Amino acid sequence: MKGLRTLLPAAILGLAACADFKDLIALQRGLMAEFPTAVINVNLTNDHLSVLFQDSTTANLAEVERAAFARRVAEFVRDHYAGYDKLANVSIGFSQTKRLGPLTSTRTETPYSFPHAELGPALVPATTR
Repeated sequence: MKGLRTLLPAAILGLAACADFKDLIALQRGLMAEFPTAVINVNLTNDHLSVLFQDSTTANLAEVERAAFARRVAEFVRDHYAGYDKLANVSIGFSQTKRLGPLTSTRTETPYSFPHAELGPALVPATTR
């Protein structure tokens, strides 16, 4: 009986983690459909969600255009991520990889961070697909 009591919290925690993972996958797929690019990484750490565009042409935009793009991405997260209400902030970044023969150099910047209070509530509550 004691073993069952120990397993129950672990099972509940595991199910919650699976739900979070499912929501992140749905968000990543939605981002890739909305903002077509080679690779988009989505990472959730505690109450911070970061979106990283790898080798995207958006990294080469002028600062004003890149900032507007980052804001659109953060608003997309706000309106399409089921766990948005639990987030403190959303960060948007860009990564560029350069290859020269056997050498690879990757530069990553996450210059845009949007606090939950700045983005406001979701326009329409997101649902898990």
